[in-house]
Amino acid sequence: MGERTREALALAAMRIWILYAKAGAGHKMAAEAVRDAIQSMAPSCEVACLDILAQCRYPFRELYPLVYRMLVTRFTRIWGLFFWLTHALAPLRFFRWLRHVFNAFQSEAFTREFLKNPPDYVIATHFFPVEVVGFLKEGARYTGRLAGVVTDLGVHRFWIHPAVDVYFAGIEGTRRAIMREGISSGRIQVTGIPVRRGFVPREREGNGGLKILVAGGGMGVGPVEGLVEILLTYANGIKQVDVVCGDNRALEHKLKLKTARFGTPSIRIHGFVERMHELFLGADLIITKPGGVTVSECLATATPCIFTRPIPGQEEMNLSWLKEQGLAWAIDRPEDARTILEQILADPSLLKEKRMKLKRDGRPFAAQAIALKILEGFH
Repeated sequence: MGERTREALALAAMRIWILYAKAGAGHKMAAEAVRDAIQSMAPSCEVACLDILAQCRYPFRELYPLVYRMLVTRFTRIWGLFFWLTHALAPLRFFRWLRHVFNAFQSEAFTREFLKNPPDYVIATHFFPVEVVGFLKEGARYTGRLAGVVTDLGVHRFWIHPAVDVYFAGIEGTRRAIMREGISSGRIQVTGIPVRRGFVPREREGNGGLKILVAGGGMGVGPVEGLVEILLTYANGIKQVDVVCGDNRALEHKLKLKTARFGTPSIRIHGFVERMHELFLGADLIITKPGGVTVSECLATATPCIFTRPIPGQEEMNLSWLKEQGLAWAIDRPEDARTILEQILADPSLLKEKRMKLKRDGRPFAAQAIALKILEGFH
């Protein structure tokens, strides 16, 4: 960044709203990463990071995250059917009109407050605010700019709206998918999926046994308990295991009781972790679900990963790309992790090989790249 650009950004003074929907933790994390990057580059900007659902009607605002969690944890086949059916129906005029009516009704209070003093720029890290603000732009009720930060490597068509000024994509494949929906290439920037500060690559010590991180995402889902049971059987080769249960307090309590009597490998059970990058940087290997932001964090820190069975839809698309690029291992059942662990313990160079590939494709400064594009667009 040149000195003149730095001076211009330091003087930038515009109002920016970064909108997310609290369905899983990733959308909020991406929003906060972009907020922090903008504030660091242009301190005079007024930046608000908001959950759009908080200003929607009751009971929609309560049911949205609860139903999503129930579907992706207990009824994954129904979720997969819903994901792909709505993806197929999204371009149809009647279905688009139906979504507009529904979204406008649910977000009426948000829209009223938004239009009282609209920001200069809206950045959306979830498709719901893309649709709500996109329809306001389409009807000329909002004349500011709108950006969509796609937080998965694949794209559901709910993200696509003609009123979006610019899309930020994780990889080239995401850009091509958006273009197939009629968005011109000039309106799409490949920046990576934004991650918070601290998610950067570093050299691992590589001695004294493996340090493994097991994570179930912000909701603490996936076969975490089964993976812990597998890891408890290793007396040698594994030095430490950190297990992150997210906001799943029942799982956290259960695992603490189960692991209390074990010392080798040393197992530490955590709830929701704010400074997740410290656990990433301390791990030689991560076993987790292939959520979009989690994938980006693994790439940014060049931390080798074993990914568990994906949620149908977005996580399937994330994992498909990772496997095509040879960047990760994938398992269907917790028992399958044993085979991969045995291979790694027998040949530690497998981790080094994966780290080199991940470092090649990682984008630890995606949030800064997005912030720069947003701010430069106004000068």
